[in-house]
Amino acid sequence: MPHLSASRVSNPHRAMILAGYSSRNVDILDEKRDKSALGIALVTVPISIVGAISGADVAAAEPTGLADDQLKSVGSDSPKPVENSASPASSAAAIPRAAATQFSYTVKPGDTVSRIARKFQLSTNQLLEINGLSAKSLIVPGQKLKLVPNAVVPSSQLKADAATVHVVKRGETIQSIAKQHGISVTTVLSMNKLSAAAIIFPGQRLTIGSVIPKTKKPPVPESHSVQPGETLASIANHYGLALSKLLAVNGFTESSLVYGGQVIKLRETQASSTEVKPKTNSKPLATPLSGGLSSTDPHRPSDVCSVHGFHTVKPGESVSKIAAVYGLSTQSILSENNLTWSSMIYIGQKLVIPGVHQIKHCPDLTPMTAEMKSNAEIIYQVGKSLGVSDYGIVIALATAMQESSLKNLSYGDRDSVGLFQQRPSAHWGSVKQIMNPEYAARAFFGGKTSPTYGVARGLLDVKNWSSKSLTEAAQAVQISAYPNAYAKWEASAWVWLDQLISDNTESEPNA
Repeated sequence: MPHLSASRVSNPHRAMILAGYSSRNVDILDEKRDKSALGIALVTVPISIVGAISGADVAAAEPTGLADDQLKSVGSDSPKPVENSASPASSAAAIPRAAATQFSYTVKPGDTVSRIARKFQLSTNQLLEINGLSAKSLIVPGQKLKLVPNAVVPSSQLKADAATVHVVKRGETIQSIAKQHGISVTTVLSMNKLSAAAIIFPGQRLTIGSVIPKTKKPPVPESHSVQPGETLASIANHYGLALSKLLAVNGFTESSLVYGGQVIKLRETQASSTEVKPKTNSKPLATPLSGGLSSTDPHRPSDVCSVHGFHTVKPGESVSKIAAVYGLSTQSILSENNLTWSSMIYIGQKLVIPGVHQIKHCPDLTPMTAEMKSNAEIIYQVGKSLGVSDYGIVIALATAMQESSLKNLSYGDRDSVGLFQQRPSAHWGSVKQIMNPEYAARAFFGGKTSPTYGVARGLLDVKNWSSKSLTEAAQAVQISAYPNAYAKWEASAWVWLDQLISDNTESEPNA
């Protein structure tokens, strides 16, 4: 029978002393060596050597599967234990599920791989294999060892670890970790029960989460330059904004388009918070059609004709080429579309051409004759005297245009007469009264001063009329068999309103 050499026995017993084994297990050591000197020597051994010694414990002592008190009986006549012939992988796979009631174990001071393995009814080789360790690997307090192979760690545990644990990386020090998380070195040491002279190792887990400051969400910038392929929805999502808020800040609608190079606002600035005048790639929706004469109204369209009011960019065109076609300066087109000299245009983009495609020049709009203008003037004056908004007057003009072509007709469907084709049988008044344009206008607008208040509903009597579309508001008053017919006169009605405003402004005496 082969004898165990002194060198074969000494290494594992050194590891046993380091790991906290009692001195009774050292009787096989050379009796001539002073035990106290041995302890002092081991304390001063470099950490790399200690790792090798600890690994020797795993390699030499643990495969036997013997308990501590059995090591004593290993003599020169004892046969070598027969190692498990199964591969490490099969050993790991053979771990009893019942023993693995938890997924991992956090190493505590004084722990060794062998002790941990025995605690959870595993062999040392199994525990090493599960954690990808070798016989020479060193474990340290705070390190987490897996107890189950290929275990899926619950997401809640992963989140908890991420929030409370820092895994040491190669080259890191306690000082650098403390600085990284904005805490003091003393805090790191105290939370992990480390001394000032403690050494940390790659893979070691340090508790720091309870004092990790929350990352502050970066502030949303004032503006954003649109990149090719971006949409209003994607921009809002990128900055965590509500799409409706982004639309409101810029005066856009859900059908508004943006293009590469366009600068849009992401939030209201202090300067613009008191006076909301959103800037877009074309005129604001509330811009008056006749150069500032009319008060702003959320329903007012742009002064650019929606049918003929744009130039659609074609392949090969540039802003300068487009400007030359229309006999304009490049700067005028850039300014009208809120572009700069560095802005890019793309195929299919619609550009406003100043002075060419204004809505008042649109060939599809209906110009007013003298008779139409006379009746429109009465409607305008009555509306202003009642304090009706521009939008309310536009609704009245468009309604009168659809019902009578803005003419004071003495006939109509059944007993309908007048500008608004109001019927005496529907309590709008007598034929004589309805044929008076001022009376008819007051009856249409309604309200408490209306001659038909309480018997025939006017525009001001319709709940939330100002938030309705022109067709909905007009239909609520007229109850027509053709409710959608009013919409086609809306653009013309806005132009007529601006003409009436312009005429009345010019006729006012100078102050």
